[in-house]
Amino acid sequence: MTTETNSLTVSQEKDLIERIGGTYKDKFERAHSYFVFLKTLPEALQYQAFEVMLTKTDHPDTKNSGKRYNVAGLSEVDKENFSIGLGQLVDGHFQYMLSVRPSANELAKHMWTLINGFKTDQEKIFGIGWLIADKVVPYVQIPSGGVKMSDDTFKAMLDQLRPKIRMIDAILRWPSLQRTEQMSLCLSVLMDGTTVEEQAVLMARIVARKEEEALRVRIQSLGQ
Repeated sequence: MTTETNSLTVSQEKDLIERIGGTYKDKFERAHSYFVFLKTLPEALQYQAFEVMLTKTDHPDTKNSGKRYNVAGLSEVDKENFSIGLGQLVDGHFQYMLSVRPSANELAKHMWTLINGFKTDQEKIFGIGWLIADKVVPYVQIPSGGVKMSDDTFKAMLDQLRPKIRMIDAILRWPSLQRTEQMSLCLSVLMDGTTVEEQAVLMARIVARKEEEALRVRIQSLGQ
């Protein structure tokens, strides 16, 4: 890492990574720490640092630095007041950007330009916190393409694939299978004489079943 003005210095990068791996009470306390760091940088480096924040926050490879930062975060009143107007604004821009599947650099520039344009520091901290709380963070650019279809087409294909779906459901319910056995058997059903569109429908069914299972487990745990 060089000390040129178009890149973070070694010291700045170390500080940033330690903040990302720090210990915080909630996302808004984390956002306050990030904001403190961003304010120390010239505008060009703010975009670079914000990109690192979006791609490294909550990333499994990001090491916990164990550091605590003396930041206040946001009051409950501010969170509530900002969540409707500013929260919806951040969500709208974020969802638009995700629809075009931008690079991490493009996403960081767009979102930081938006958030940095908010009037007060508290609003900017909220914007950062609201954004990094999204399930898409840590951000990874996904490939273009993918199978799209209407609801009617999806339902028709579900009916057409009913025998395969029954087999997949049976495999997913089978109690003695390891996960690798379960998924490899599902994969064999999914790949057997099916088109890409049919495979996408079957995969959607597998994901839906897994989500239903996770929800049941959660409800059961809440009832104990």
